[in-house]
Amino acid sequence: MKNLTFVVVFLSALLSFTSLLIYWLVFDAAAPFEAKTVDVRDIRGHPRVGFQPGEIMVVQRENCASKAVMLFMSRSFRNIATGVDYVREDNDFMMPAGCQKTAREMIIPNVPPGRYLYVVNARYANNPLVVGVVQLPAPEITVIQ
Repeated sequence: MKNLTFVVVFLSALLSFTSLLIYWLVFDAAAPFEAKTVDVRDIRGHPRVGFQPGEIMVVQRENCASKAVMLFMSRSFRNIATGVDYVREDNDFMMPAGCQKTAREMIIPNVPPGRYLYVVNARYANNPLVVGVVQLPAPEITVIQ
């Protein structure tokens, strides 16, 4: 009788663990958010694509999340001609469930003149087995002297 109880408890635990693994790997594997729009403006709120080093650009985004998620954001200015990345600061960001608009001020770094993409990658972890990266839409700007 004790052996039968052990087998039933063991099989029940194995089924629960297997169900959790399947949920994590299949149903909880999609990115929990998506970037809808991106817009670049100057500090006064006017649309603009040409900036000088030291000026402030404002990047406005609309993002939607299916659930609250902690994101680790990494940012860089990527020279379109050379592919060189000029890395900016990283930060954590707690995105609540639903859609929201954000505006982030960024000082244009002292980089050579040219065309650049403002690249933002968001790393997320849905669960212990699923970690992913989403590259947000990258607006193009021109650095002028």
